[in-house]
Amino acid sequence: MQEWNPVRNVDCVPRKESTLTGKDWFSRFLCAFAVSFVVLCMVHLFRGRQLVLSVSYGLVWGLLTASLFTVIGYTKYRRCRACVTRPPSGGSPAES
Repeated sequence: MQEWNPVRNVDCVPRKESTLTGKDWFSRFLCAFAVSFVVLCMVHLFRGRQLVLSVSYGLVWGLLTASLFTVIGYTKYRRCRACVTRPPSGGSPAES
């Protein structure tokens, strides 16, 4: 029996039912942007900053945060990280 190595078993193909479309990634981006924008803007408003500065800070850093969140998620999706967490036989890595 061949020993399971997580480094060599990363070339799996995502299952058909787990395929994410562009609309799914865009909705994830929008959700991350909305949450980060609101949180960052409110923090600056509570600190006593002006509304215009708070909104511009929230827009810039919210856009950066949402972009990184989406790109990292897409990269992990393309690498098929779910296949790395368990060996091809279906058992846990500790059982090997």
